[in-house]
Amino acid sequence: MDAHQGTEHRGDMDETTAEYPGHPDDTRPGRGRLVAIVAGGCVAVLVLAGLAVGGTWWLLREDPGGAAGGTASDGGSGSSDGGTTSAPSPEADSPTFVGVAPYEDTPGDATTRRQVLEQNPLTEGELAAIGDCSLPDTPTEPSAEELQSTLDASADCLDQVWARTSSNRDLPWTSPEIVVYTYPDVPVDATCDPESFAADYPRPCNLDNTIYWPIGYGHGTSLGASGEVTDPQELASAYLFDLAEIYATQAMWHSSVGMYYVHLANDLEADPEAQEEVRRRFRAQLRCLGAAASMQVNEASRPSTAVREAVVDPGHWEDGSLTAETSAHWTRVGLESEGEMAACNAWTAPAEDVA
Repeated sequence: MDAHQGTEHRGDMDETTAEYPGHPDDTRPGRGRLVAIVAGGCVAVLVLAGLAVGGTWWLLREDPGGAAGGTASDGGSGSSDGGTTSAPSPEADSPTFVGVAPYEDTPGDATTRRQVLEQNPLTEGELAAIGDCSLPDTPTEPSAEELQSTLDASADCLDQVWARTSSNRDLPWTSPEIVVYTYPDVPVDATCDPESFAADYPRPCNLDNTIYWPIGYGHGTSLGASGEVTDPQELASAYLFDLAEIYATQAMWHSSVGMYYVHLANDLEADPEAQEEVRRRFRAQLRCLGAAASMQVNEASRPSTAVREAVVDPGHWEDGSLTAETSAHWTRVGLESEGEMAACNAWTAPAEDVA
């Protein structure tokens, strides 16, 4: 097993066989599987019994619009508002996307939910591009303080991308905090179950709106350790790339797209093959959006050429729900999308592209 791969583990909640993406049964960057959207879920245990929500980073809110933490902020200054297109307009007789609260059901049945996902709000328009993004030099073996600084700076950039993108679609956005820690020393003030934390997986906890980042995770660590990337700015851009995928899980949740997936997967519980197929499509969209968002920052801070070459190499991924080749494919699509979200619409992609 190389430095980019790791063993599989499970989050603290497996509420259905759907296992909301973000749940670590997936291929993910630098450590074997996608940081999919769940990672086990505290909120779900309170309000979504029987659903595969996981994702304890999602903040439960009373707003019937169904997202965490209110409306998006302006996201700071930048070079482009990108994503001026609103959510896709449904075709005649097509079901309409409706935002829901985490404890509400999405309207319709499996057929209508699938149709909604094929034209969900994150499949049209552009991701906002920003010009105000600066990352600190990051060594191959950063201290906890240095890693915290790099992730905080990366978060500032990605917050701008997603706050603007969400606002332009009338979708909510809440910026999470990031806490670096050394596994297994889970921070004592973490709200989510300590048993759901792992050495090779950032733990998004919705109950305290915090991403807990274990030292040693991700492409920044593995590329530095292997000597493939040694430049301090390039290594910083690798950490931004990894964080961008976790931020895409935030967007999936806040927009309610994630809930449509969860409910569709639950609808298909009696058909494991169909359920696995929609899981792959969701995770492919997630992987692609994360890569695409990482490129919407200014050129000096986006993933460097060396980092991009690494993350589109199947050798840097491990087979999971997505094959290593599929993970590399959708990463490449996202990196080359120029922010066009339609490029990441895995719901309408040929079956062979979501193997």
